[in-house]
Parts: sequence; structure tokens; C-alpha cells
Amino acid sequence: MVLRHIQGHWQWSHISIQHGTRRAEREDWYFAAPSDNGNRDAREVRGIMHRTITVTSTDSVPFTCNQAHSYRLRSEFHFAGELIANARASAVAEHVRTGRGDLEHLDLSLHETSYTTAPSPCDSGQRRLGHYRVAIENYRLIVTWPGGRQILRRPIHDGDNANSATNPAAAVVAPPPPWRMPSRSLTGRWHWHTKRADRGRGLMRVEREQWTLNEGLGGQMNGTVLRTVTITAADTLACSGTRTYQYRDRYQLRGRRDGDRVTLSEIAVDPARHPCLPAEANARHLDSAHGIVVGEYLVLLWRGQRRQVLSRDH
Repeated sequence: MVLRHIQGHWQWSHISIQHGTRRAEREDWYFAAPSDNGNRDAREVRGIMHRTITVTSTDSVPFTCNQAHSYRLRSEFHFAGELIANARASAVAEHVRTGRGDLEHLDLSLHETSYTTAPSPCDSGQRRLGHYRVAIENYRLIVTWPGGRQILRRPIHDGDNANSATNPAAAVVAPPPPWRMPSRSLTGRWHWHTKRADRGRGLMRVEREQWTLNEGLGGQMNGTVLRTVTITAADTLACSGTRTYQYRDRYQLRGRRDGDRVTLSEIAVDPARHPCLPAEANARHLDSAHGIVVGEYLVLLWRGQRRQVLSRDH
């Protein structure tokens, strides 16, 4: 059957570089086996497509949305369609009658029926549902739409799928991997970092924070923050005898979560002592913040409207 020829896993990927960013796109298409379609018309096809776009800064400038040098956009699309004749109308009728057909005379007409996106501060969550025409060839599917074209190929896997790229009938029709949504609990490790230059003083300041949060019953929260600050100078510093010095502070946190809303307060600090820090810098000021959970991110707004985006460790 023609539908058994296309069942299973197909893949497409593309990389582009422009305007200081590298954009890596990948799509994994999973066509259901004909038996999974129940007693529907023999021309019908259904499936799921997972799309992942990873955008990376190539000019060392972090993105404003998540304050990091890369972000990921993830979405899942459900699609449906049917076999259509591209040249000889009898080809579809022959397939329906016999389960066979000439591939060069059969195409697929596909349309996306629904989608889900992974929440992210870098993603509006809005998508447009697409319509495609797919030409069926022996070892690839040529997908076209107004203004675009891409080629799907079988992924090369070990074991059962080892021959699927050269023998489509050998493809194992496994269900697509589950659509993983981020954990709802904030318990775990989170991180944040920033780098900025003080050109007037010839200094580079890098801050890294490692957060450990615990969420209990009723939304009560506590945790710790280990903040590491590294200062690098163009010349040797008299206070340290080197071009670089580093210090670490540890903060204790308490807070509460209500749905996606979070409030946090620093309740204690164990400040570092360092000869390069002025005396007034050794007195740390405790702060408080409110924020919102957005998927794998925690977006905080501290007093003074300072925005901070934490990323969950993987």
C-alpha cells in the first residue's frame, strides 16, 4: 500500500545564519500506520509533527527575552490529509480498490488541524495552521506550500530502522515521543548569568547565580542563591596582585507561589569578604521580587524594576 510506504518517522532540518544569530530548525514528522486510521477511507492519512527551532547569538549579545545567548521554540502540530492524483485521476481509485498505486501519480494533500506550543518568554505561542502538498518518492517526501519547499527523509537509526532510508518498508512505525511539557513544580535547580563591561575603568564583570528552590504544600517556598561575581581587568590589580578576582555570596530565600504567580524575598545573606571590595560593598542589601512562571523559565521583577529571567537546569 502507498500509505504503508510513507508510514513512520521522517525528518527535515535547516540551519541559517544572519543578523548575529544562528537559527537551527528541525522537524520530525510521524505518519500513522494505515491500521491506526481505523475504518476510515483508504485514502486518508494522519500524523503528528514536532518542530524545534533553536536560536543562538553569534555576536555575544544575549537575547532580551530570556537574558541568555540562546533560546528554543517548540511546537507540536497534528495533521490530516488524503491521497490525491497529480496526473492520472484513476491512480487514486486504483489504490482504493487494490491497495496499490503508482507513486509518481499520487500526492498527499495535508492540512494542520491543531497545535500546542511550549511556553517561553521568547515565544508568543501563536502559530498559523498550514496546508501542504506532498510528492511521494522512493526515499523522500517533497513538501511544498505557497512560497516554500522542503524535503523529508528517513532518519538513520541503529537496530530496526537501520535500513529505513533505503528500504521504506523496513521502517518501524513507533508512536511519536510524548510531548514533554515542563514540570509544574518549581522544586529544583535554576541558573542565571550576565556579563557587562565597565569601559571607563577597563573592567569586565561576570555574574552567575545558581538557585535551589523547594516548593512545599500550599505553595510555600524556600531556597538558596549562590551568587558568584568575577572581575577581570586589563592590567594587574593592586588589591589582588592579579588581573582577576572573584567572590561569592550566599542568600536565603522565602516566598510563595499562587498558580503561575510567585513572590520571593531575600531573608538572610552570608556575604563574601575580599580585599578588592570597598568597605561599603561588604554590606549587602536584601531585596524582594515578584514574578511569573513561563514554562522552563521564572521571570522575576525586583524592586527598582530590575528584570531577571531564571532558566531551569536540565
